[in-house]
Amino acid sequence: MTLVWKIDRGDGATEAAAPCRSCVRIEVVVESGTSADPFIPMPLGWIAFDEVDDPAREVHLSFGNAVTLVREWYGAAEANRMTLYERDILLGRALGRALAHEVGHYLFRSKAHTKTGLMQAHQKAAAFFSPVSPRLDVDTVQKALIASRLAASPPATSH
Repeated sequence: MTLVWKIDRGDGATEAAAPCRSCVRIEVVVESGTSADPFIPMPLGWIAFDEVDDPAREVHLSFGNAVTLVREWYGAAEANRMTLYERDILLGRALGRALAHEVGHYLFRSKAHTKTGLMQAHQKAAAFFSPVSPRLDVDTVQKALIASRLAASPPATSH
């Protein structure tokens, strides 16, 4: 699988997408807000499903919740002492791992979660921030399912 990133800066300019025989197109929307309720789990990412449980082609990531998680995990004092580089590394890890999980929902076409691995419902903060890749695996059956769904995907349509 190859990921191709295209950034929409909101100015109406678009890049020509590389030709692709069978592409899966997902739009990633980065939200700046945070969760209003501090007593519920703070989602770093989410994907909507329609009435027949097909996933939307839009994944949401919460930059605001990721920043809050850094402050809660490291403490406000430590978070305030971080350089922008240090903070951005942590935020990039957390949002990248959250994105991988949400893309998993899209590729599996399922809301289901597993007890361990990438599709686990709740990850510990350490798993989001660790410089060592956590055990966010998909098993052999899951890999085969993703491969079959990618092979069967219709060509991407332009938006």
